[in-house]
Amino acid sequence: MAATTWKVVGGADKGGIVVRAGRALTSAQLPERLATGAVVQELQLEGERLKYSRLSGDGPQMGWVSLRLKDKELLVEVDAGGAAIPKKKPADTLKKSWDQKFLFKGCGANLRALEGGTAGASRDQLFEFLMRQHVSPELRLNFWDQIPEHLYDTSLSDEEDCIMFFQTAGHLGSEATGKRRASPGGVRQRVEMLGGLRCIVVEREGTEVPSTVVVLAHGIDVLGDDLYGLAHRLALRGLRLVLPEAPHTSSTEREEEAALQVACPIDEHESDRVEWRRPLREWWPRQAGWEKGLAGSAPLLARCAAAA
Repeated sequence: MAATTWKVVGGADKGGIVVRAGRALTSAQLPERLATGAVVQELQLEGERLKYSRLSGDGPQMGWVSLRLKDKELLVEVDAGGAAIPKKKPADTLKKSWDQKFLFKGCGANLRALEGGTAGASRDQLFEFLMRQHVSPELRLNFWDQIPEHLYDTSLSDEEDCIMFFQTAGHLGSEATGKRRASPGGVRQRVEMLGGLRCIVVEREGTEVPSTVVVLAHGIDVLGDDLYGLAHRLALRGLRLVLPEAPHTSSTEREEEAALQVACPIDEHESDRVEWRRPLREWWPRQAGWEKGLAGSAPLLARCAAAA
């Protein structure tokens, strides 16, 4: 079987990519970088770390390099002609990366931490908490997009299902079991697209069809679930509360929080680590002006209310 070959595509602005003497990111860094465009032969692959032998280009003849840095590829696999080989399906690649970066914490410990504390909290808030517990920062944005729809529905999944999904890299809990679950505090929440807006739908648990719908639109520079606590307390029988999320990402950054320690980060430099979190939202870009922005947002909310 022919040896796997890789081409360096990263590090163009730095004269190439970092090469280390050993697999560990703490091992000695070689004085010379592996140049962008160099082609190497794979000698050993462990997770995101590659031991290589240089075939062409400039740089150390042999050493260890990282395949990725945060969300950027540093090397791509190429065929005999030097053309990049198509990647595996995103979900498969994500699970492989997640397995390598998985930060295990006992399920029981997380359940004790959450016990009695999820009533009044949105699933978005719960997932962000679990994300900080288990996901290396540079993987969070991609993993967030992989969370299945049924985990947002408290009648189809409970806290233990959510924890299991995060702790097993999505291998367990990625499909709904069909079993009905008791929603925290007797209030069901789920996520739906209504009138083109992502909405959290809140109503009392049960089979009764609500006769009244109330749409609660949040303000600017807040998270999309900003009004969930209020909706949870207002949920009465016969009433459905809909919380639409503003369609635009706010230009205002969230306040910084201390990053949790992450074992074996993909990043080679702590200062490069990105602590991804849900962005704040706004109904229209600031530069649009309030009159134009309001004129564009009003129809969105009207369609949302009609669909609800």
